[in-house]
Amino acid sequence: MELNEVQRAMEQNKVLDPEMRETLLSLVTNFHQKFPNISLNLLCDNLKTLKIEKVGKFENMMPIDYNPRLNKLTINVKKLEEASDVKNLLMNIVIRLIATKNGIMGFDTDGSFLALNLGYVAGMANMLVGNDAEYDIYTDEIIATNIFGKLIGDDILAEAFFTNNPSLILDQATNKGE
Repeated sequence: MELNEVQRAMEQNKVLDPEMRETLLSLVTNFHQKFPNISLNLLCDNLKTLKIEKVGKFENMMPIDYNPRLNKLTINVKKLEEASDVKNLLMNIVIRLIATKNGIMGFDTDGSFLALNLGYVAGMANMLVGNDAEYDIYTDEIIATNIFGKLIGDDILAEAFFTNNPSLILDQATNKGE
């Protein structure tokens, strides 16, 4: 599998222009070099059908956002031009695409792990590509996620995130409490 299949998956999606493909492939390569044991199968599936919508300045306040239920990337071009670290924002999207299965991303199967999801993705993106933004809007979530990872184990957190299985977290938290 791996990077050749990711490239083929992107080529199947006509909404991804060559520049976007090159950028995404570069970020995926970075991710894959640091985490070679994490499967890119879901990423390939998601890239084949990814929809992209460009919106106006006031339609979406985030520069770029991913809706896993719709497998849709929304880009606010004006906000993206003003963003201080586009590379970090795009790595966030790549991580979300890697961890989305059947409209569910990471541990957030029912909304109860949203903050943990946000912190995990933002922290991982910061670790992979840095963050040149003056202020990270998810600082609190990143700190809480790091502490939580130390309590239950970073390996459990990673497995739960990339397999869309929050019960691993609950099981580990319950077992540690006994």
